[in-house]
Amino acid sequence: MKLVAENDLVLSYLSGSLSLLSGQLMEMRVYLKQQLLTIDLDVSLIYAKGNPLHKLRFTDVVEYSYYYNSDYIFYNIAIFKFLNIGGLFYLSLDPENESNNRSENDQDFILSKSVSVYSIADF
Repeated sequence: MKLVAENDLVLSYLSGSLSLLSGQLMEMRVYLKQQLLTIDLDVSLIYAKGNPLHKLRFTDVVEYSYYYNSDYIFYNIAIFKFLNIGGLFYLSLDPENESNNRSENDQDFILSKSVSVYSIADF
């Protein structure tokens, strides 16, 4: 696993050919690390060259909410929001719309003080 970007650089790294759009969430892990709530998302970037697998690590999570129902596929990313809001990093994988603001109706979101992205391997 290789660190490729942290915090604001993650936002620019995951754009263009490495966009989360049309990616697939393969695994979600929620745990305490050094007394900080941490969430790892393993995402396959389906349309990127080599179909790479990346880990997004959200550290010092302030708030999160995810919902799962077996009637739906887990988990294709058809739309998302990834923002820096006042120094906090916000990712919604089921936003109300594609605006550059957080909405009360956004779903499947994480708000954290820090975010990192790691290249795991070609999938």
